[in-house]
Amino acid sequence: MNQYEKRNMKLQELSRSAGCSHFTFWVSLTPFTCGTLEIPEVMEAVTGQVFASREPTPKDIVRDLIQDCVYPGMTPAKGETTSGRLYEGVDSKTLHILDEFEDERYRRELLTVQTQEGDRFEAFSYIIPFEQRGILRVRHEITGSIG
Repeated sequence: MNQYEKRNMKLQELSRSAGCSHFTFWVSLTPFTCGTLEIPEVMEAVTGQVFASREPTPKDIVRDLIQDCVYPGMTPAKGETTSGRLYEGVDSKTLHILDEFEDERYRRELLTVQTQEGDRFEAFSYIIPFEQRGILRVRHEITGSIG
């Protein structure tokens, strides 16, 4: 169970303990994407929805192509930044669709991104785990931690 599912379960428990008989909870989430899902038309095709978006920059992360693939992955890399797209208003149902879209190479993790205006957001992203970094064609110092 991931941290979002744990948070949802905790909120459901709190709701029941407060005497609520029916509970529906939609978490508004903010994914940071690079590569295929960075293209708004692809995001719409995958999710069936159009989302407002920004183009922030995460710190200490690098993007490079996965070996023998035409799409990239991101992994921690001290002092590096990459471009991408931050989608706003994503709910837990859409998050599940994104989880299904991404393959087993990726792990969903939280990272901090910053817009050109200086606004900072906590966002989730699909990251190549440090222990699998060898599948990337990375030409940077890979550190194993984000932020």
